[in-house]
Amino acid sequence: MKRITESAGTTPDAGAIALHIAEIASRTQQKCTLACKLAYLLLAELRADAVAFFWQEDMPKHPETHPQLQTIAAIAQEGALPQSLERTMKALAYRAYRGRQAKQHTITGTYAGYLLARPIGAAAPWACCTVWWSEEHQQHQAQGTILLAQLSACLATATMPANLLDLSRRAEYELSQRKALLSATSEAILSIGDDFIIKEVNPAFGDITGWGEPESAGRSCTEVLRCRDSRHIPLCGTSHCPLRQALDAGSSPPVQELYWETSAGRLRDISASFTPHTASDASNVVVVARDDTLLNAVNRMRSNFISMVSHELRTPLNSINGFIEIVAEEQVGPLNERQQEFLGYVRTSTQQLTTLVEDIVFISKADSGQFTLRLGEIAIQNLLRQALQSVQPAAEKAGVRIISSLHEGIPLFRGDELRLQQVLTNLLNNAIKFSPQDTEIRVTAERIGSTVQFSVQDQGKGIPLEEHAHVFERFYQSESSQRARSGGYGLGLAIAKLIVEQHEGRIWLESAPGSGSTFYVALPVADS
Repeated sequence: MKRITESAGTTPDAGAIALHIAEIASRTQQKCTLACKLAYLLLAELRADAVAFFWQEDMPKHPETHPQLQTIAAIAQEGALPQSLERTMKALAYRAYRGRQAKQHTITGTYAGYLLARPIGAAAPWACCTVWWSEEHQQHQAQGTILLAQLSACLATATMPANLLDLSRRAEYELSQRKALLSATSEAILSIGDDFIIKEVNPAFGDITGWGEPESAGRSCTEVLRCRDSRHIPLCGTSHCPLRQALDAGSSPPVQELYWETSAGRLRDISASFTPHTASDASNVVVVARDDTLLNAVNRMRSNFISMVSHELRTPLNSINGFIEIVAEEQVGPLNERQQEFLGYVRTSTQQLTTLVEDIVFISKADSGQFTLRLGEIAIQNLLRQALQSVQPAAEKAGVRIISSLHEGIPLFRGDELRLQQVLTNLLNNAIKFSPQDTEIRVTAERIGSTVQFSVQDQGKGIPLEEHAHVFERFYQSESSQRARSGGYGLGLAIAKLIVEQHEGRIWLESAPGSGSTFYVALPVADS
C-alpha cells in the first residue's frame, strides 16, 4: 500500500491517517474486512514489518476468568505472517489487553526486533493492535509508537460498531441459551421485582399453576401465586410472606413448603426457594419451585398405611405376649423341658416383632412431624448405667464384655433422657451383634469443648469405607450384617441418627475392615 503522507514529507500526518481510517470504517461493516484494511494501512504508515489485530471472541468459553483473543487480521511486508511470530505477537497482545496500556517487548532469534501492543477501547478494550519492526527497520519504531498512540482514539471509534455488533450477538446467544435452559427444566422458575410484580416465568410455571407467561408477566404475585402456609392461611401482605422475608434479609431463606393457588382455584403443594439479587440498582427475587402435590399425597398414603398397620399389629402382639406369659408361668398346666424351650423361641420372636413395630411407629411419627423431645436435665452417669443394664443380658449371651469409662468434668446437660438412652442402647446392641466371642466393647463419655461425646468401640470385622455413607440409612443391610449372629432390620442406626439430630448433635463412625468399628455421638452442652 502506498503511504498517505509521502507527499507531505517524511513526518506522518496523524490527521490525514485518521481521516482515511474514518473513510474505511464508513464503507466497511464486517469485522474481519475492516481489520484487514486497517492492518494494511498501519503497515504502510508505521513503516512496520508486520501488523496483527486480535479481537475478543464473540462467545468466550470462560468470560468470567479472562478474555479469549482471536486473530482476525495478520499481515507482513513479505506476505503471510509466520505462525511463530503470530503466537509471539498474540502473547504480547494478551499482556497489553490486561494491562490496558502499550507494551514494548524485544524479541530475539529469527524475528529479532521490537514489538508494540496497544489495546483498543479505553475502559473495556475489545481488541488489540500489535506491530513488529525488524532490526533492519527499528529506526521507525519510535516514531511509529508515537503515531499509534495518536491514532488509538480514532481506531477505537472506527471499530466500535463492529464491537457493538459482537455484543449484540453475544446477548442474543446468552438469551437463547437462558430460554432453552428455562424451557427444559421441569421446575417452575420466575423472577419477581421488589414491587411484587412478576417479570418473567418459564413454561413449567404455567404447567403447575395454569398461568402462562403472557397472562402472568406484569401481574402482581399476590394475584397470581396467592401463597398459603401449611394451614392454608394466606401469607400475602403479612410478615410471613417468603418474598418479603427474602428481600428484607438480603439472602435466601430455607426452602419453603407452601401452597400456591392455580388459575382454576385449586391448591398445589409447593417446595420453593426465594433468592434475592440486585442488578442495575433494582432488586429482584428468583423463585425456583417444585410441585410436590402428588409426592406428598403418596407420602401421606404411605405414612397412614404404615401407621395403621403398625397400630393394628400392636393389638394381636399384646394379646400374644399376654398368653405367652400365662403359659410360661404354668397357669394352665405344667410344661416339660422341650415345651419350655419352644416357648422361649416364641417369646424371642415375639419380642423382635414388637421391637420392629415400635421402631416403625417411631419413624412414622417422625416423618409426620409428631416426634417431639421431652427435654430435661440429664446426668451422664444415670444415662450410661441405664443403657448398660438394658443390654447386659444380650452381652452375656453373646460372650462379650462391656467396659465403660466416664471422664470427670461432664456437667448436666439438657436432652430427652429416654430417647438418648435408646440411642446408646441401639449402638451397644449393634456392637454386640458384630463382636466375636471373648472380645470387649468399650463405652466412653467425655467433655470435648462445648459438647459431650460418647463413643462405642467394638472389635468386630469392621465396616468397609464404601459402606460408611449407608449405615445410617433405613433398612440398610451391609454384607457383614449377613454374617452377624442375630438378625436385624436396619432401623437401629437410622433411629439413633434421627434422635441425635433432633438434639442438634452429630453421629458418625470410624472403621476399617479388620480393625473394628467406633461410633461417636456428640451432643451440645452448656455450662449453667
